[in-house]
Amino acid sequence: MLDIEDRVVRALYEAATGALAWPEALHALSGEFDAMVCQYLVVDRASGELAVCEQPHGVAVDALLDYIREYHRIDPHTKAFAARPIGTVLHSAVEFPPERMNGHRFYDEYWKPYGIKSLLGAKVAETGRHIAIGSIVRSVDAPEFSSDEVSLASRYLGHWVAALRIAQRVERLSLTATVGQRMMLSSDQPMLLLSPSGMIAARNPAADRYLAESRLFIATDRLSARDRDADAALMQALQQVTAPGTSGARRALRLGGAGGEVALCTLWDMSAESAMGAFGRNRCVLLSITHPRLGEVPDPQFIGALFELTPAEARLASLLAAGHDLKQIAKMQNLSLHTVRTQLHSVMEKTGTRRQADLVQLTVRAAAP
Repeated sequence: MLDIEDRVVRALYEAATGALAWPEALHALSGEFDAMVCQYLVVDRASGELAVCEQPHGVAVDALLDYIREYHRIDPHTKAFAARPIGTVLHSAVEFPPERMNGHRFYDEYWKPYGIKSLLGAKVAETGRHIAIGSIVRSVDAPEFSSDEVSLASRYLGHWVAALRIAQRVERLSLTATVGQRMMLSSDQPMLLLSPSGMIAARNPAADRYLAESRLFIATDRLSARDRDADAALMQALQQVTAPGTSGARRALRLGGAGGEVALCTLWDMSAESAMGAFGRNRCVLLSITHPRLGEVPDPQFIGALFELTPAEARLASLLAAGHDLKQIAKMQNLSLHTVRTQLHSVMEKTGTRRQADLVQLTVRAAAP
């Protein structure tokens, strides 16, 4: 039987009362299970909006962004967590065995490509408005959770429940833009949160560095391009993704300047109804900027927005353009060759290409400087 660590328990109580940052407590818990990540999510029951999303510092946010933009809509675990009593452990490999879930979009397009094997988790608190979920996620390279580890997780999650009850933290939660903004801070890609008129609501350090060196953009309170035509294109794209009836819209935009600099920009509508409220209730757009360079994998976000591909389809197109074949891609993403071929067929339909070589040429050309 595995022993519980007092320091981890103490960290959970301190995080619940605000004496310790949640990422530090989750980092301590991750270490006990050799987990790829431990997460703490709080979701609004009625709207599905995300009130809190915490994970250890240094964990890539790409998977989280894909989740709030696309895959939360088909996540089979959320309802299962909600239906269970507080503190009751859900083991995904038992509740959703791989042989039964094979072919499910959530697993084929999200879990497998991001290298997720299974999770242990529980509903750790709830109110009339919110449900809080704690989870321990293990990668495909790690063994399946043992019965001892399930028992140990149950004890830790029990302390997590007690900590939140004592602190009554869930009762004080409010929906703010901090969830999305904290995701931005963890990304190495330049990201800015803009109003429909181009006013800058937030930007991450990568964006600060890029804008300080850029000859293409001017950033004061409003983001604008130095080139008049590029600025007009940027403003038009903002209006298009925030127009009435365009919830969840996205747009790929290539901007250039007189100095020869090129930026591949991806604009995503992050309105509350399309992005789980992670970026607040006001209408806003997440702008991601990519430096196009020869020899690099084309940015899947840009390719996805350009051709209206799902995140899984965009990853496939980008990896093909980078020189990988279908067998390699299937192995890299823990998918069957049949699944990858099915995705390829969908990508070729959406891009209007008939041969794989044509698709690669189109993708490389789209992402070239």
